[in-house]
Amino acid sequence: MEDKVIELNNKGVKLFMDGKFSEAETIYEQALEVNADHATTLNNMGMLKLKQKDFLSAIFWFDKALAENKKPIYFLNKGHACISLNRTLEAVENYKKCLDLDPWNVTAWISLARLYAAVGNFQLAVHSWEKVVQFNERVEYLIELAKSLIKIEELSQAQTVLLRASKYNEKSHEVSYFLALVAFHQKNFGFAEREAKLGLAEEPDNTIYRQLLAVIYLTIGNFSKAVGEWKKILKLEPANNIARADLAVAYLGKRYFKEAGEQLDFVLELEPEHPKALYYKAVLLNETNNPGAMEILEKLAEKDSPFSLNAKELIQKIKKYGGSK
Repeated sequence: MEDKVIELNNKGVKLFMDGKFSEAETIYEQALEVNADHATTLNNMGMLKLKQKDFLSAIFWFDKALAENKKPIYFLNKGHACISLNRTLEAVENYKKCLDLDPWNVTAWISLARLYAAVGNFQLAVHSWEKVVQFNERVEYLIELAKSLIKIEELSQAQTVLLRASKYNEKSHEVSYFLALVAFHQKNFGFAEREAKLGLAEEPDNTIYRQLLAVIYLTIGNFSKAVGEWKKILKLEPANNIARADLAVAYLGKRYFKEAGEQLDFVLELEPEHPKALYYKAVLLNETNNPGAMEILEKLAEKDSPFSLNAKELIQKIKKYGGSK
C-alpha cells in the first residue's frame, strides 16, 4: 500500500511541476484514497492549493499533514499561506514552530525577517536577517539587514554591513545607494554624494537614487544642482509627486513663488489631498498675502497626516502675528 501511495504522490508531483494542476489534484486524490493519512501527499495538496491561491484550502491541507507529522516544512508552508491571508500572528507562530524543529532553516528565517520588516518591527527583523546572514551570507541579505538597521538608526552597524556587501561586487548600485543614505543621515555629505553618483552611474534612470542626490544637493546648499536632479526625475516620471512636491518646497525656500505655485498646483491636480502639497500651498498663499491659507490649514489640521501638526502650528502663528486668511 505504501509503495502505491508513493508512486501516485510522485506522479502528482511531476504533474504539479509541469503546471498541470488539475491532473495533479486528481492523482493526489487517488493517493489519499489509498492512504488518507499520508502526510507527504496531504502537504502536497496544500502546496497545490497555495499555488492556486486558494489559501484557506491550503491551510486545511497543511493542518491535516501536521496532524500526521509535525515536519518543519509543513509549518513553513502553513506560514506562507497565513501570510497570504494577512494572518500575521499565525504566520509568525508557524515560522517559529518550523525553526524550533529546524533552527538552520534559512527560508523560515528569511520569511520571518520579511514579515517583521513588513509590519514595522525592525528590531526583530534585524535579529532574523542576522540569522540569515549567519547561515547564508549573500549580498541581497546583507542589504536587507542594512535596511532594517537604518530603520532603527543603527547607522554605523548598517554602514559596516554595507561595506561587507560591497566586497562581493554584486548589486553594487544598490549598495552604493544605501551607503549614500547612511552617510546622509550621518551628515557625511561628501561621501553621500559620491556614493549616490556611483549608484546613478550604473542606473541613471533610477529616480529613487536621483531623489536622494537632489536632497543631498539641497542640504549642502547647491540649489541649482538639486533642481537639476528633480527636473531629470520629472522628465522620466512626470507624475512623480514626491519629487515634484520637493521641488516646489525648494522653490518656495528661495521665494520663487510662481515656480513653486506651478509645481504645487500640478501635484494637487493629480492628488487633491496630498498633505505636503496642501501644507505648502497654504504656506505659499500666506507668504504672498493671498486668501485661502487658513481654510486649507484648518482642513489639514483635522486630518491624520504628517503635516497636521505643522498646520496647527501655522494656524496659531497666523492668528498671533497675522497673515492671509
